[in-house]
Amino acid sequence: MDIQITPKKTDGVERLLQVEVPAQTVRQAQERAARRYATSVRLPGFRPGKAPAAMVLKRFADAIRQEAVESLIQEAYKQVVEEGKLKLAAQPHVHDLKFAEGEPLTFELHIEVRPDISLERTHGFRVVRTQRSVNDDQVGEQLEQLRDQRATWAPVEDKPREGDQVTVLLSTADEKGEMPEGREYKLLLGGGQAIPGIEELIMAAKPGETVERAVKWPDDFPDESQRSKTKSVRVTLSDLKRKSLPDLDDAFAREVGDFDSIDSLRRAVRAASGGSSRRVSV
Repeated sequence: MDIQITPKKTDGVERLLQVEVPAQTVRQAQERAARRYATSVRLPGFRPGKAPAAMVLKRFADAIRQEAVESLIQEAYKQVVEEGKLKLAAQPHVHDLKFAEGEPLTFELHIEVRPDISLERTHGFRVVRTQRSVNDDQVGEQLEQLRDQRATWAPVEDKPREGDQVTVLLSTADEKGEMPEGREYKLLLGGGQAIPGIEELIMAAKPGETVERAVKWPDDFPDESQRSKTKSVRVTLSDLKRKSLPDLDDAFAREVGDFDSIDSLRRAVRAASGGSSRRVSV
């Protein structure tokens, strides 16, 4: 494509280019877009694809113009990259686009390219990998994480305790002391999702029970206007589930992976967590 490219900035990894597409090339692009539209659009009195190009160009002028501009920008961009043998680091950006009927199309093309990096030295290095010792406690921690990932949650008919999952209807008295309708919350007790006083209130109820008492808001509560206030809180415990961890046995090892015993799983965890020290020369 016959275009004029004028570099405006070539410092570092940035390239800012002024691009000008001649008016004749712009007109040809519009005519191609009009012909494409003419093969598919429907106009009254004409069969699909049989409307005259001039009529299509007039009827769909804005869409054809937009398609022509986009195609010219894409062609200009490809030409700039190919001629400059540019290695792009990001998508280019078009700025200051100017396009008037019968005039050349002009725009600025902002491009970021990959920097040229030359390594003066690529060999003769010695790297020491420090030995990492793994003790039984660390192996045990990894195994406990595996157990936790495969834990199940089952309903219980007991009073909640820390670590339980609960569903509650919670309502707090307003400034007039009136108790509004409760809102449902799903909480992990001990997870910091509710203030301590409310968690204590929840732990006083069994599933299906409702408890109510005054609760003091913490002195460091995020909402300063509520700090140290005491309000009546009503809680109905709708659902209670408790986590159950699988036994650390051979069956668990087989469930985790291709291990025939818990001892083989322990050895695999130890090997994956540690490693021998060695020197590597490059």
